[in-house]
Amino acid sequence: MHLLIGISQLKKDYLRIKKILFCICKIEELKVFPNPFTTRVRVQLPNCIQDKKNFEELNITTNYYNYGSDAYLEVLDLNGKRVKMINLSEGQKELRIPTEGWLNGIYLLRLLVKGNIVSSVKVVKSN
Repeated sequence: MHLLIGISQLKKDYLRIKKILFCICKIEELKVFPNPFTTRVRVQLPNCIQDKKNFEELNITTNYYNYGSDAYLEVLDLNGKRVKMINLSEGQKELRIPTEGWLNGIYLLRLLVKGNIVSSVKVVKSN
């Protein structure tokens, strides 16, 4: 009897771990190209982001997200000064950002949803 209970619990644990790993593997990041860039940078937004809600004991949730008024892309220079902030439209998948007037150097692009940073990437501006 104890063996059957043990096998049943093991199967439940296996399925739970498999579900967690599947969710973790689907998390996407911002994709930026070209990098380095000269006059414009193209940003592909992730379809799937990590949310801060609980996912059992690991505190991980994977959500497919349709960007709206609570999401924006922020561009910071190395000093932390905001260079640009772009509100995202519902259903938006990609941005093309003109970079005329930006100095050569490293910039940080951050995707914020509901005030939380869900993805970030460093990019390089060069001539």
